[in-house]
Amino acid sequence: MNSTDKAAYNVLLEDMTVLKQPDKDNRFMASSDLMKRFKTDIENKKTVDASIEKQMCDAFIKHLEDISMDVKTQAINSLEKVVPLVQEVNLENIAE
Repeated sequence: MNSTDKAAYNVLLEDMTVLKQPDKDNRFMASSDLMKRFKTDIENKKTVDASIEKQMCDAFIKHLEDISMDVKTQAINSLEKVVPLVQEVNLENIAE
């Protein structure tokens, strides 16, 4: 994964946080965009940095506790799609 790809992931991960994006619609869209980016990279056989993958899984898990039902639902859908694609160590974090 090159530095440009890493930077793009970091921007999306930042946008998912409540402090950065108090508007639930922005958190929802950042989550959706992150999932699309991850899925596209996997389909194109790009390797996603392990630290980015962990941050992404952690962000989706945090969204399970969001005050917005739409954001929670998006997190559930994203985790459902990401589970078959992530490394085993991240599956353990999701399962906890």
